[in-house]
Amino acid sequence: MAIEYAPAKRRGLYAALVQLGSPVGTLLSTGAITLVALLPKYDFMAWGWRLPFIASIILVGVALAGMLPGDLPRSWLLSA
Repeated sequence: MAIEYAPAKRRGLYAALVQLGSPVGTLLSTGAITLVALLPKYDFMAWGWRLPFIASIILVGVALAGMLPGDLPRSWLLSA
C-alpha cells in the first residue's frame, strides 16, 4: 500500500522504508533487552524482564491507532 499511495517520483523511497521495519525492530528490541539487562540481577529477575513486553504492548496500540482510521477494506480487517 505504501507504493500505491506514494508520489510517482518517491515510490522507491517509500518501498525501501517499508522494508526497513524488520531490521529497525530487531535493533530496537536488542537495545531494549540490553538496557534492561543492565539492572541488578535480582531486579531483572523480579520485574525488569517485563519492561520490554510492556513497551511492545504500547507500540502495538500506537500502530493500531494509526492504522485503523485509514481506508482499509472491511474484508482485510476481518481476515487479519
